[in-house]
Order: sequence, then C-alpha cells, then structure tokens
Amino acid sequence: MQTISYIGIGILGMFVFFILNKKHKQLSDYILALLNVLLALFLFLNVWVLQSLNAVNFILQGITNFALIPTFLLYGLLSVSPKQVTQKRWWWIVADTIAFTIFIVVDFTMLTQYTPQTLEALYRTPPLIYHIFYKGHFLFVILSLIWFLKKINTYQQQIKTQYSFIDPIQLDWLRWVAQIYLANHSLSLVIFLLYNFNILFTNNIEIVYNILNGSIVIATFYTSYRGIKHYSAAEFYQSQEGRLKLNKFQELTPEKAVITETKSLEKYQTSSLTPEAMQQLHQQLIVLLEQEQIYLEPKLQLQEVAQQLQVTTHVLSQTINSLSQKTFYHLINGYRVGHLQKLLQDEAQKQFTILALGLESGFNSKASLNRIFKQHTGQTPREYQKAQMAPLESLNS
Repeated sequence: MQTISYIGIGILGMFVFFILNKKHKQLSDYILALLNVLLALFLFLNVWVLQSLNAVNFILQGITNFALIPTFLLYGLLSVSPKQVTQKRWWWIVADTIAFTIFIVVDFTMLTQYTPQTLEALYRTPPLIYHIFYKGHFLFVILSLIWFLKKINTYQQQIKTQYSFIDPIQLDWLRWVAQIYLANHSLSLVIFLLYNFNILFTNNIEIVYNILNGSIVIATFYTSYRGIKHYSAAEFYQSQEGRLKLNKFQELTPEKAVITETKSLEKYQTSSLTPEAMQQLHQQLIVLLEQEQIYLEPKLQLQEVAQQLQVTTHVLSQTINSLSQKTFYHLINGYRVGHLQKLLQDEAQKQFTILALGLESGFNSKASLNRIFKQHTGQTPREYQKAQMAPLESLNS
C-alpha cells in the first residue's frame, strides 16, 4: 500500500503543478489545488501513522480527513455560484471541520495526556465522543452533498434560461463526482457502524477502508483533470470571435443573470407584462428568429437578444416561458433543428457532411448536434437524412 500511496501522491503533485500553471486562474483553481494537497497529505499521513503513530500525525490525519469533502464542496460551489461563496453565504460547510479541529487540539493539549499505549487504543477503539464526531461527520457530509446536488440541478436549469449552448458549462462531470462522494460516504457510514457493532468486517476492515479511500482518490483525480479544463460560463462566453454583431453587453454569471435587469428599459419598465405587451414582444422575437435567423449564432445568449429587443432578460425569459412554453435553450435549439431538417431534406446539400450542415445550422459540436436533434425528432441526423432521401432515391431508380 505504501507504494500505491506514494504513486498517488506523485500524481496529485502533478495535478497541483498543472492547476497552478493554468492561465487566468480563479479562486476555484486555488481551492482545487488545495483539495489535491489535502488528499496527498492524507495519503502520506496514512503511511506515517502505520509506521509510527504519534500525536502529531493522529491529529493531522483526523483534521485532513474532515477537511477533504468541505474543500471539494467549496470548489463545486465556486463553479456554480462564485459570488455567494465569496459573500460567505455557504461557509457553514466547514463547520464540522472547525468543530473537530478545536476539539482534538483541546483534547490533546488540555484534557488528556496520551501515552503511546493510550494513543494506540484511541486509534484502534475510539471512545464515544470520537465516534460521535466521526459518524456525525459522515452524516454532515451526506446531507451537504445532497444539498450540493440540488444546487447543481438549479444551476443547470438556470443556464438553460440564459444560453443556447451549454455543453462546456453544464457541469455534469461535477455532479457525477459528487454522487461518487455521496455513495462513498453513505457506504462508509453503514460499513463502520456494522464494524463497530461487531456485525460484519471484523477481520478485514482495513481492506475495506483502503478500497473506500481508493474511490475518493480516483474521484479526486477525475475532478482535477476536468477542473484543469473547466471554464466558467463567463469565461467561455467572453470569446467574441465569429459572433453576430449584436449590441455589446456585460457578461454575467448564470445566477446573476437570472435576477439582474439591464438598464435598457425603453419599452418595458416592469417585469410583469400585460398579455398584449407580451404578445407584441413575442412577435418581435419571432421576427428575429425567423427572418434574421439569430439562432445561427452558436453562442447566442438571452442577454444579446434582450439587448436587441430593448428589454430586460427577466422580461424576455418570462415571455418565452409563458408563450413558447420552453426555456431559451430549448427554443433556440428547436429552430436549429428545424433549419438542419430543411438542409437534410435538400438533395443539393447531400455533398456536405452532416457535421458541416449542423455547424451551419448553429450547433457548436457534433455531440450536441446529435443529442439535441434526436431529442426533437427521435432520430439521429443520419437516420433522418436517410429517411428523407429514400423516397427520392426510389423515384430516381
């Protein structure tokens, strides 16, 4: 196990190096680097404790173990809503880590004089107060991860109201990692309770412990790999190359954009529109879509369209949701699918690849093209094209 731990430490060190060498680093990148450092320290402490248990490595191992998931949660929250984290609205997620740190330091410095024998007993068979902290930490982490998964779902709903292309920013990978951590800690709680009551795993708890730790290490490797490549919505949409010449606007985060109104309120001064005003705005939107074909812009945003129509993003989103019964994301991609369908029906376009036609229709990638097209039509673009061309080929033959 020592060799595996040292290999893991080396890989984590490489991730830290690449993260810190990333251009345009944000606070989330430093938190991700900290997560890797903490996990590397945890692996090192596990080896050290097995070789020579003492007060220093026991305390550090406990604190590091408590700090791992809160650090991951801080990283995740910075990815979905950085402003609320920096405003200290969610710093309660480190509460149990702080409480345990205070307790263990006070215990070792003021309450108990540990000898090597009593320290070994503390490590092997912790007293009730330590069990309360350990099991309480599992419960705290489980509840925190469930809450975080709800935050990710909210974020993913919000970006669909603001952006027409969300693949690079929807954070499915972060949800998967959170689910792995959740499954790990839920399983760990059950396993250690069974072990503490001498029901199961009485002879092989260390093997189970190493397997559970291994899943945390692998999940963190994946988090670091994706985190190095990850860009926030604001970063991703800062690139203006190839954009339509719409009015300039200030980039907003998805969460801020949902609640922030623009200063351009020439036509509509309130967020609630009369049915007549909403119908008028909807018709103007349809003109932009059907005549100017603004959906052909791959990175089209609600903010841009609102600027064109001189309304707030809230008003425009309200209109789309009420009259189209869709989010901005689904509305725009529906038009893209319709545009691509016409191209696929045109025999003159058969010389072009489906990807080329998809890009011409406003899609941004092959993956999003295939997925969205099938969601709307029940067929892949190739299946649809074959179905459309089959009657023509029969006539020609």
